[in-house]
Amino acid sequence: MLDSISQTIVARHVEPNLLDWDAIFVYGLEIDTAPYRLREGDLAFGIRVKRRNMSRPNPVYETSLSLYELQSQRLRSVLSGLVMESSGGEWDTRCAGQFTETKGLLVITEHAGNKGYHDLLLKQKRVESRMAEVAGECKSVEESTRRVQFRLEYDELRYLLPIEFSPV
Repeated sequence: MLDSISQTIVARHVEPNLLDWDAIFVYGLEIDTAPYRLREGDLAFGIRVKRRNMSRPNPVYETSLSLYELQSQRLRSVLSGLVMESSGGEWDTRCAGQFTETKGLLVITEHAGNKGYHDLLLKQKRVESRMAEVAGECKSVEESTRRVQFRLEYDELRYLLPIEFSPV
């Protein structure tokens, strides 16, 4: 973190191997400057990591969000790797296939929990579709949309991700 007036480094934070994934590569990093007021008097910022693969028959795309706050001239991670957008599927590279797309919105709730940190609410919209050739044209033949919400609470050190977000 850099002080823009004095042009001096105020804090550093290194997370080893954060960008290392097999067969999926990072194609973008963004600083998310939304005002994440996680507790009274504190302001956090986000880093969004965009990943994808190069597979035509099995495309994968994902954007994850991590939140950091400045404490005593140190950057501290308070939320790690929350998937905000993802899409993927499997298809024959011409038409037939199945796809899933998920988009999320993070809301800071009014409820202040442990150590004064507000609970977070992740609202997700998930669209699943199946494509097939119908009368010589590629068309969506089945689509379902599901909306879900997950509450993220702060424990002693960080926000805990719901069990649904654990790797299989």
